[in-house]
Amino acid sequence: MAGQAVHVITQITDDDRLVNGSIILDGTNQQLGDAYCYDLLVQSPPSNAANVELGGENLVAGTNGIVLQPGDSMPISSQNISQVYVNGSAGEIVTFMYFTYRKAAQ
Repeated sequence: MAGQAVHVITQITDDDRLVNGSIILDGTNQQLGDAYCYDLLVQSPPSNAANVELGGENLVAGTNGIVLQPGDSMPISSQNISQVYVNGSAGEIVTFMYFTYRKAAQ
C-alpha cells in the first residue's frame, strides 16, 4: 500500500512499546503516521537506489530537506511522528522505529 505506514508493535516493558514501521514513497511529501513518541529513528534502507529527504510540513524536495543516502539513519526529537515528513522517488522506502509513551499511573 503506497504511502501508508505499516506498524509492527512489540512490547518492551509494562506499557512502553517499540514500534517499527515503513513507508513506500510515492514522490510526494508523506507523514510517517500519527502516534505519540520519543526516541524516533528514521532510516533510508541500504537497498534504496536513491536518496530520501526528511523535514517538516513545509518540506520541499531538493530544497530544504535533510538528505539521507541509502543506508543513512537519523534520530529525531519529536513528540509525534506526524511532525516528520519524508519525500523521495516512487518505490523507495523509509523505515522508522520509536518508543511510545508510557501510560500514566492509574
